[in-house]
Amino acid sequence: MSKKTLESLPQLFIHQKVLNTEGKIYGFEHNKSWAKEKLVLKKFFNDKGPVFSNKLYTINELYDKKDEINISELIMPEALASVNERVMGYLMKYVDGPNLIQVITSIRYSNEQKVAYLKQVGEILKKMKDVRKKLCIKNFYINDLHPANFVLETSTNKVHVIDLDSSKIGTN
Repeated sequence: MSKKTLESLPQLFIHQKVLNTEGKIYGFEHNKSWAKEKLVLKKFFNDKGPVFSNKLYTINELYDKKDEINISELIMPEALASVNERVMGYLMKYVDGPNLIQVITSIRYSNEQKVAYLKQVGEILKKMKDVRKKLCIKNFYINDLHPANFVLETSTNKVHVIDLDSSKIGTN
């Protein structure tokens, strides 16, 4: 994309309880077949050096292995994003709903609901353990594991993992 396109993208609101130190988050619409697809663009603050190279390696490993991993709750990278042919971030599916940290600290959700959502987190971790056992992806972990990296999809009440660029996979 051009710098002008990037500058025209709306920056997404990140709740104050979410610590965001790696980049800016933007909304991005993409034409897919006959419909518009809502995506999120994560533009890294640091876009050079060994830390950034490791991020790119992780994103590529996740992208290459997403069909093998096949866990629908993981919001995997869709594509790298570049401005004027320089990679500066990546795109992932947009999940409409509150962050899990907002849910578990809110009085709008019952304790039973909160426990059910946390059980979903446990099920996701169990699915990842199964992937490590059954596939050749032995070292696949969520490194940045905390409630702010989960989103509750409002329409389905399904918990999803976001911010997977901090995962452990491959040789990163």
